Amino acid sequence: MIEHLQLLKIIQADSRKYIYEKSLTCLLSFLDGYRHAAYEDGRKIEEDTKFEDFIIEYYGVKYNSLINDEHKSVGYILLNSSSEEEAFEKYIQLYSMFCSKEGKQNG
Repeated sequence: MIEHLQLLKIIQADSRKYIYEKSLTCLLSFLDGYRHAAYEDGRKIEEDTKFEDFIIEYYGVKYNSLINDEHKSVGYILLNSSSEEEAFEKYIQLYSMFCSKEGKQNG
């Protein structure tokens, strides 16, 4: 099975094969579908909740009432990006940084 960071790099390299446009919203929709398909195939994909904390720590934000709890970290990326495409690239960059910090090779 493709690890999360490896999958992100594949999508980043040729995004039009996988998502409509380079946008964080499209990327997250694709990843939700990917996780669902894996679940349906009996494969378990563990979500790393530490990544949410990493993003919140990265932006140095404790709480923002404008962002709902379910997608808090994504909201911080979007608020700090000038476009969906910039947010797409930032998400992948932050996940790569997170993997390096956590000592993960493939995410």
